[in-house]
Amino acid sequence: MNPTEITAPIPALHTFLRGYFHEDVATSTNRSEAADQFCEDADTDERVPVAREWQQLLELAGTQPAP
Repeated sequence: MNPTEITAPIPALHTFLRGYFHEDVATSTNRSEAADQFCEDADTDERVPVAREWQQLLELAGTQPAP
């Protein structure tokens, strides 16, 4: 198994991260810009599951992201 492979049941978040936070994006933009671009590109049916899964991940991790 690839150590960077996401295996948790978070398919929407997985798709979001692969699409907007892959290596090429990370070198050309910041996290906030990538998230803003996703919100601009995605419809509600795509944004809601990502937000829900992000919240679940934060709860599991017991932390909040850095500003």
